[in-house]
Amino acid sequence: FHHDIYRSGYDHSDSDGMVLRTQLTPLMDKYDIDGADIDFEWPASDTDFTNVSNALIALKDGTGSRIISPTLHPLYYKISAEAISKMDWISIQCYGPSPDRYPVEQYKIDLQTVISNGGIPNEKIVAGLPFIGATSDKSATQAYSSFVNGNLITSPDQNTVTYKGKEYLFDGQTNIKIKTRYARQQNMRGVMSWDLATDYLLQTRYHC
Repeated sequence: FHHDIYRSGYDHSDSDGMVLRTQLTPLMDKYDIDGADIDFEWPASDTDFTNVSNALIALKDGTGSRIISPTLHPLYYKISAEAISKMDWISIQCYGPSPDRYPVEQYKIDLQTVISNGGIPNEKIVAGLPFIGATSDKSATQAYSSFVNGNLITSPDQNTVTYKGKEYLFDGQTNIKIKTRYARQQNMRGVMSWDLATDYLLQTRYHC
């Protein structure tokens, strides 16, 4: 499962990560969950990065063979070498949330930055792709389904669309292929998309 932790809501006294481990391990045991993706949004100081690293290490150490992966941002990614080594894989938010990250060249720069400056091995990286449209001024986002249902996408090379009077940037089919091919060429773990929930709304809410 995917678990968001916002900086304002994180227990900053949890310097060794035991609070997070204590909260999540029983939940994973109860529902026989095989892993967790932890999305810290976003560590901004050395202390934050240390606490996040310790939390990830504690969670991995306390959950046995379960998969643990963090989702990191191209601007906020510097977890410790020990945390990196213990993670099964590490997702990189090459989708922002900002259209500034959408262009193919920016995507490549972001991935190479976390490799060279963050010490994250290629084979552990899952590159994030934006499956959502965003206005250039970052004032609004919109689901792909809105564009498709409105018959607004007419070419696989198309990366902009006007919807209800606003221009949205998105990754068209060609861009998605280019980005996926690049991840494969760089021997990365894979790619992921953000996010399905904008296109398919669950009719039932599940409370754990």
